[in-house]
Amino acid sequence: MKPLALVMGTRPEIIKLAPLALALRASSVLSPFIIATGQHRSMAEQAFRVFDLVPDLNLDLMLEAQTPSSFLSLLLSRLEPVLSETSPVGVVVQGDTTTTLGGAIAAFHLQLPVIHVEAGLRTHRLDSPFPEEMNRSVVSKIAAIHFTPTEQASKNLQREGIVNDVYMVGNTVVDAVLTVRDKIEHGILGVDPAISRVVEHASKLVLVTGHRRENFSRPLESLCRTILRLRDAVPDLQILYPVHLNPAVSGPVRLLLDHQERIHLTDPVDYPTLVYLLTRSRLVISDSGGIQEEAPSLGTTVLVTRETTERPEAIATGSAILCPLSNPERLFSEAQKVLSHGRPKSNANSNPFGAGDAARKIVQVLETHFGVHA
Repeated sequence: MKPLALVMGTRPEIIKLAPLALALRASSVLSPFIIATGQHRSMAEQAFRVFDLVPDLNLDLMLEAQTPSSFLSLLLSRLEPVLSETSPVGVVVQGDTTTTLGGAIAAFHLQLPVIHVEAGLRTHRLDSPFPEEMNRSVVSKIAAIHFTPTEQASKNLQREGIVNDVYMVGNTVVDAVLTVRDKIEHGILGVDPAISRVVEHASKLVLVTGHRRENFSRPLESLCRTILRLRDAVPDLQILYPVHLNPAVSGPVRLLLDHQERIHLTDPVDYPTLVYLLTRSRLVISDSGGIQEEAPSLGTTVLVTRETTERPEAIATGSAILCPLSNPERLFSEAQKVLSHGRPKSNANSNPFGAGDAARKIVQVLETHFGVHA
């Protein structure tokens, strides 16, 4: 068995790489070696538990008030010796986080093949999302194998001259969300009882999330005021907002929305509870990239609070609508359309991000590649 390193640090990375780690457990060629960086410490621990995964190594690098640059520097200094000692046949990174960038650079410096999962996403604007657009663009330049979620993502790489070892497999988050949904339905996974009580008594539920740097300060305040306006306009509306722990988010959100009638602020929820909320919500308002992929898998419409998105497929199918916070009137109007006129749920069967078999496809490619070349 040949070790394959999977480097992950944020909750979305863990959720999206968990199906791959589980599929690799059944491989006769490769064995997963999970390295956690600690970029999202408490939320990461929750995600690992949901999928019954335990990191083989936890670097636990995140410090209070740490900048992306200081985290990247620390990650490189700690990860390179680990990779050198374990000698994996390749290093898997996912998406576009600082962990993704650091994992790819560390592997590249050791001349280890970089395997990029969720490759090819682009907004073609380095400042949006920041710093993720830069991170994923750099990783594409040094990756040896690229697993794209959609045809558009593959075309983005082709336009950049990246044509070899590009495989369109779908997005592993679909594997994850469908697995968790089924476990909830069969009682294998539970959800937060306080959340479920709110949901059970809500005739119309809106889920709100947000964490992007470009939405800090005035855009976030605009979001909060629009939420209040929406609450006032729809008498039977309940709004549930799991607030990100970053003080730049939690400070203004709690200042403007705490103790408001029919607005429920909570700490970040675990992944099963998030999936449960996505299935039960009439509408989601979010700047999350992952939710743009998860919600269509469950047939729920997302209003994307960003100027642009690297997931145009969701916009094209109508499962997501761009509503930048620079235009709060558009956000309010689109939300009212969904809530007041009963726009039907999007068709989960036409999900542009795949059918839930991405991890299996990735393992097939990697077994062939490393069975022959490693």
